[in-house]
Amino acid sequence: MATIEEVARHCGVSPMTVSRVINNKGYVSPKTRKLVMAAVKELNYRPNLIARSLVTNKTSTIGVLMTRLENPIYSLIVSAITQEAVKIGYDIILSTSSDVNSSLKSANTLINKQIDALIVLPMEIRETADVDPDDFEKSTRGIGEFYQRFSDIAKELRQSNLPVVAIGASGLDNIFYFVYEDYEAGAVMAVEYLADKGHKGIGFLHHVVTQTGIWGERYRGFFKGMEKTGCTVYPENMEKCLDTIESGYEAMNKLLDKCRNMTAVYCANDIIAAGAASAALGRGLKIPDDISIIGHDGSIYSEAVHPRLTTVSIEPYEIGRQAFNLAMGALKEEREAEEIIIRPKILEGKSVRNIK
Repeated sequence: MATIEEVARHCGVSPMTVSRVINNKGYVSPKTRKLVMAAVKELNYRPNLIARSLVTNKTSTIGVLMTRLENPIYSLIVSAITQEAVKIGYDIILSTSSDVNSSLKSANTLINKQIDALIVLPMEIRETADVDPDDFEKSTRGIGEFYQRFSDIAKELRQSNLPVVAIGASGLDNIFYFVYEDYEAGAVMAVEYLADKGHKGIGFLHHVVTQTGIWGERYRGFFKGMEKTGCTVYPENMEKCLDTIESGYEAMNKLLDKCRNMTAVYCANDIIAAGAASAALGRGLKIPDDISIIGHDGSIYSEAVHPRLTTVSIEPYEIGRQAFNLAMGALKEEREAEEIIIRPKILEGKSVRNIK
């Protein structure tokens, strides 16, 4: 592999001129620039990134910390972050974890790799079919523990001018950059959409967590939407479940056994909705003729349901794009703090019937 000095000798210019061309800094005539770029390609020159980072104190690398790699929404967010990074020559280092301790360890590992900024996706506990929904809410205390312990790390990072962007959270100690989705507004939007289609008997498959976090927002949004549209909430038209297809399937069967004048169901996310659709079809019901279903998130699961699921998209690509741009703005010290709220939108499929 050639050195910058060899490229300079090959072109008959100084190493400083080659550096200006490679870093796109300072004036170089178009003719010389073309000559240098041709030599770079011919000699297979690669910049010494370690040496450059020692000089600039930057590595052009962003760390991304996430849990639940299997969640398709997070994959879309990371994909958007990566696409934005590539546009300006940045690299992404992705680290995944499964619990509080491994998440904190992963955060420290990323920081030790001399990243320029850190983007933290929502901390989640992995949910499986063998977990008892009644016991699950207790285990979510680990999420609060993570953010509490991570705030101490964030304080040190702020002192060393390494910005942290938190996705799906706000108001955390020592973190000043946030991107979060308006899940409550999304739930209201789902109920309004069903009501506009003539549905009054609206069921709800909600997560077992109803008081805090993203699930608490959707839970509150459902009731707000029902009140706003003048629809009556019947307790027998509600059922709790976990964030799995299996749990959504079981909850939908329970709901269908006890429901009262129900023509449509709002599911807290697309994974639950996929299970609900399977349960309905298993009973010989037609979607949307016999029962309408709307999901939440706008994940790939909405495409796997037949007919295609109508869902409230949280705009995952926009979340990732905004998170990366917020990190870049923080590095440039354009703002001391900022919160960005992403508005959801309806993605229409074929799973909701107009019964007006």
